[in-house]
Amino acid sequence: MMDIILNDSKKWFKAYKKLDKEKKYQYVLETIDCEIPVKFFDNIDFTDFIIHAFEYLMNIKQHEKMIELYDKAYRWKENLDGWFYCDKFLIEYYLYCNNIAGVKKHLDSFLSNPVESIDIFIPLFDKMVYYGHSDLALDISLHMFDKVKDAHGLITGSESEFGRIIYMEKLQSIYSDLKKNIPIHREAIIEYLEKYGYDPESDIDMMMDVLSPGNDRRPDYDDFRKNKSDFSYALMLKFCRYMLDTKNVNFSTSGDIWLIALESFKAGSPGNAPKTNFDNVFKLDEDKYDEEISGRMGFISNKYTCGFAGAWGMVYVYDFLYKHEYISDKVYNNALEVIDGIKAEIIKGYANSLWEYDFVHAWEKPDSISDEEFTVEKELFDDSFKGQIEIIGNYSAT
Repeated sequence: MMDIILNDSKKWFKAYKKLDKEKKYQYVLETIDCEIPVKFFDNIDFTDFIIHAFEYLMNIKQHEKMIELYDKAYRWKENLDGWFYCDKFLIEYYLYCNNIAGVKKHLDSFLSNPVESIDIFIPLFDKMVYYGHSDLALDISLHMFDKVKDAHGLITGSESEFGRIIYMEKLQSIYSDLKKNIPIHREAIIEYLEKYGYDPESDIDMMMDVLSPGNDRRPDYDDFRKNKSDFSYALMLKFCRYMLDTKNVNFSTSGDIWLIALESFKAGSPGNAPKTNFDNVFKLDEDKYDEEISGRMGFISNKYTCGFAGAWGMVYVYDFLYKHEYISDKVYNNALEVIDGIKAEIIKGYANSLWEYDFVHAWEKPDSISDEEFTVEKELFDDSFKGQIEIIGNYSAT
């Protein structure tokens, strides 16, 4: 047992500073096990010390000890600012372990305090979506939309983070109902989506037509020339159908991936010979793509989870475009090479936290990746959960 100083927070901190990382963690753990005087918290932001302890445990892969730390600290929750920072670590852990009940236990500090917590919550929320927890993501979105919209102190439009999920989940439910021959009520859909900032009346007929399971028509050159926006929207819906039906990926995830792809295409005009050659439209612009990913994964961004999804999701876009004969072998293979290069850079940079993004292996394997390559990559992500890894070429050493 350490000598814990509880009558003077400055002396407590002075003793803490002298310790190495392991002993700092032990010092915090033993402190929260004591009967701490309330005035101790007045002159010290004790949440920071608990967060450092969580970070230490996560870094040395002692995940079970994080649960112990959380449980011991919980009784002091009312004396600590920013408790949602502590919940973050457990949500990360439970998402990886596919323990949705565990995730739900740690949501309240975010849902009850959206103004302070939103920048921490959005990357976690994106992971819930990408792991496929659609029902939970929709419930949260319906709960948070008006709360965030009406909140003072947030950037105008912050509620769109939740509005997009409500919108895409509605599209998926329409598709599901149409496949089951369940009647679709056009006016009810318009009224529902208008409550969340959308104006679907102008494109709802096209939406329902493209989402009809019997509609196998491919948006073509004439569609592109007539209305590029409608062409892109129809192709996005086709991509979402493809991802849900063949890759077990929800519409919300596919929509995020598609939006990144749209900003990464060369976006020229299609060639006239043959009329169906869209190489100039869908050729991957390496600089734009790199900017889309790196911008989301920047230090101050709260969309780094989305950036990771875009880096791993782009291969599905090009598999889809190639499968439906929009692009040539050359454009397809060049895109795959660029995508592989960016993924390799991210793997090196995130080597010891890859497990936090394992949602990419909840998706079915891309057509262009072999079973062996997919399995090896999955094992690499799992290894980063168990211990420190070093990237050597395309392999890892634990």
